[in-house]
Amino acid sequence: MTLIEKFPLEKKKITKKTIDISISTLFIGVFLLSWMTLTSIMSFLTIALASIIFLPIIIYFYQKKYYQSYFYDDLGKNLIIRKGVFSIEEITLPYSKIQDVYVDQDLFDRLFSLYDVHVSSATMASARLSHIDGVSKKSADELRELFLNKIHAK
Repeated sequence: MTLIEKFPLEKKKITKKTIDISISTLFIGVFLLSWMTLTSIMSFLTIALASIIFLPIIIYFYQKKYYQSYFYDDLGKNLIIRKGVFSIEEITLPYSKIQDVYVDQDLFDRLFSLYDVHVSSATMASARLSHIDGVSKKSADELRELFLNKIHAK
C-alpha cells in the first residue's frame, strides 16, 4: 500500500484551491482596474464578468486533474513526491538528507481543515516541491511521525 493510499489527500483540497486562486485573481483584477481609463474600464469589466463566470470552472477542472495526478510514497530509504498537470515535477528525497519535517496551514487550509506536511533538505528543489498539501490533521500528524522516524533511523 502506497503512502497516498494510506494517507490520502482530502477532496476538499480541490475546492479550497479553486476558491483561493479565484479570489487571488479577483484581487489582481481589482488592482489592474485602478490603473485604467474609463474606456478601457468598460472593456475590462466585460472581460472580468466572463472571467468571474468561467475562470473558477477552469481552475476547478485543473485542480481536479492536479489532485488526480498527485502522488507520494515511501521507497524504503527515499520519499518520492510527484505532482503537476501539464508539467509533471518529481522529487526523490533520501531520508538521510532530510533536515526538517513540519506541518502548517494557510488561511484557506484553516477554513477547510486541511494541513500541509513540509519535508525540507538543503536543496532548492526541496523548498519548492517537497510538501504534501491537503491532508487531514490525523494524516498530517502520522506522516510527520513516519518521516521523523525514518530520519532518526538512519
